[in-house]
Amino acid sequence: MMLLKHARDWSYADLTREVRANLVYRQFTKIGGGKVPDDKTVGRLGRQMGPEVVAKVHDRVVAIAREKQIATGRKLRVDTTVVETNIHYPTDSSLLGDGVRVLTRVMKRVSAVAGAAGTKLRNRSRAVKLGVLAIARASRNKPKRASRN
Repeated sequence: MMLLKHARDWSYADLTREVRANLVYRQFTKIGGGKVPDDKTVGRLGRQMGPEVVAKVHDRVVAIAREKQIATGRKLRVDTTVVETNIHYPTDSSLLGDGVRVLTRVMKRVSAVAGAAGTKLRNRSRAVKLGVLAIARASRNKPKRASRN
């Protein structure tokens, strides 16, 4: 199952769901009609195997692929880097600003194709940007409600 997880780049939850639903994967993993372990169990077993066992399994898979001439097996690249980053969660006001920006860009393209036909496009992006900033400022200064316990 770990080989299938790495080959398909699935999470543990995806792995268990796919193996549970697909008869070919059940046959490949030698589970057959048995019970598929849940994602937490598979994760624990994967950690217990350790990097040495995972490397040996990968080497064996590459050797089999070379024997059957499926792959040349000259290079294997595994990227397991994890980089911590700040996540900007979208707010309703920022989504509104993004929507106006995209619609304005599309309408400029339409105006370029259509020419002078119809009403002239008025770019409201600046006013919307100021409105989004005002909403963000107002929500930042909003006092927290006291709990009623």
